[in-house]
Amino acid sequence: MINLPYTFGEKVRESIDNYRIKNKIPTPKEIEKLYNPKQQFLETELDLVEELYITRDCLNYLDLFKNIKVLNITCAYQFSKEQIQEIIDKYKDLEELNIANQNQVTCISLEKQPNLQSLTIRSNKNLSRIHGLNELSNLFEISIYDNPELLEIYIKLICAKVSREALLGKVCKLDLLHIKELLEVMPKSISLEQLKLLDIKFVEQLKENSKIERLEHSPTQTIYVYEKAKEIVDKYIKETDTEKQKYAIINEWLCRNVTYDYEGMRKHTSTSNGQQVGVKGGTNSCVNAILSKRCVCQGYTKAAQLLLKIAGINSYDVSCMASEDEQVLRTFTIGEEKTSNSNHSLIRVSLDNEEYYSDITWDAGRIQKGKTREYFLLSKEDISVNHKLIDEEDIETSNTISLVEEDSLLEYARNRIEEVDKKKITR
Repeated sequence: MINLPYTFGEKVRESIDNYRIKNKIPTPKEIEKLYNPKQQFLETELDLVEELYITRDCLNYLDLFKNIKVLNITCAYQFSKEQIQEIIDKYKDLEELNIANQNQVTCISLEKQPNLQSLTIRSNKNLSRIHGLNELSNLFEISIYDNPELLEIYIKLICAKVSREALLGKVCKLDLLHIKELLEVMPKSISLEQLKLLDIKFVEQLKENSKIERLEHSPTQTIYVYEKAKEIVDKYIKETDTEKQKYAIINEWLCRNVTYDYEGMRKHTSTSNGQQVGVKGGTNSCVNAILSKRCVCQGYTKAAQLLLKIAGINSYDVSCMASEDEQVLRTFTIGEEKTSNSNHSLIRVSLDNEEYYSDITWDAGRIQKGKTREYFLLSKEDISVNHKLIDEEDIETSNTISLVEEDSLLEYARNRIEEVDKKKITR
């Protein structure tokens, strides 16, 4: 018998159970009789582990696993950059690698992973470089997002690789928020109509409790959403606007135009009066927010991220629970209505080298009921009064902007939107 630490053993047992279910292999009776099967394992059982979740207490046991295909380094514990690279290099036959919320890692080398097919790297706040991307001939799914220090050259390299592979007829996947960079690196000889024919799936990374749900969109749909988002930015924003003014305009547009999809939230679909609205299951999607003007919290955040990116502003999707009171963490308030869910999403935005938080979802609910905003460009301390932030411990923010500056920015945004819309009606 091999004994593993409880938390790590729990993950290992889950992986073994999944393998047995997938391959229709019964659980041995000696395992069923164990007092604690999440700590004790037959040595032969560990050969069944193909997907490994790294935990704080696992480092002394990694040599026990010989057949790892999927590696997840996504726990809350912060490993050193040396430990992370050592873990990656330990398994030579990886097909999928997921790294998230590891704030000590600055560089990742994938040069010893020739078989890697899927790569997800998200919310690693100090990651600046990823080596070996060009050599990964089997890599077809790339989801790299919310890594604020990652050099632009690596994003362009990723998009160039997807472009090249897709032109050779390979199926590729790319995070939807990188559509802007993909269009920039595509050969000039390739038209948008030709791009729509390529076998690229654009993926939105939607957080569902502790799991990441991947919602896929076709090139045609993604390009259409991008063009609509760019149309909004080009219509309302001028090059002479400051970053804060640009943000205020985008915030105002979302609060005025996008409503909360209560029906979709309850049914986990996207319907209205029985009719399909937007992408199936896409209540959290920026596609629904921009095209259908209906979404739930992450749809507001994802739409804001796309619009801000087009406007040249960096922003990040932040998971949270919308109360610090442990008794009410299972509910969060949208305007004055409540829905039974602990997950919520807000945005952190970088303006003039300062970080701020905004809850566009809640402010949209307030604006549409004739109330004033309460969650516009707040400090971490102020947003944390009503929101329990997840994985934001290392972020330092500016002070909440003053009421005078807020009023000035929002008046500027309202005037710009009303001025543009009035011209449109007049014409």
